[in-house]
Amino acid sequence: MCKTPVITALGTYTTEGYISFFPLHSEGHFNVTMSEVTSGWFVYVTVMTLNGTEYLQVDHLGLDVMPLEVNVESARLFDGDNKLGTSLNTFLNENAFELYKLLKPRIMDYFQDIFQIVINNVLLSTPKQSILPDVNIEL
Repeated sequence: MCKTPVITALGTYTTEGYISFFPLHSEGHFNVTMSEVTSGWFVYVTVMTLNGTEYLQVDHLGLDVMPLEVNVESARLFDGDNKLGTSLNTFLNENAFELYKLLKPRIMDYFQDIFQIVINNVLLSTPKQSILPDVNIEL
């Protein structure tokens, strides 16, 4: 288990929809901030040989993230209406944890892929012998 004080995700969004017969459109930037985050990791590692040198490589990475608090902000207004944008931000924050639970599988897939790429870039630049000098891994 790992504790992280704050994780922030920034991005862009586009939405299209209707309320009754009224079309709504919004696009802009969003900020999702998770506070007091507890995470659990499991990593499956394999050994690969490149030019006679052994390197570790992450075969699969699993991640579970559970924040104590979630805050959502969208910077753009719906069709230029500040009242609707403010109301939406209020609604999102009142229901941020439930929204997080709905989106969690997609969020975890995204973070797992990114972390696996970053970790593999580090591992493939450092020979296994430098990381685990006294460990013999045979598959």
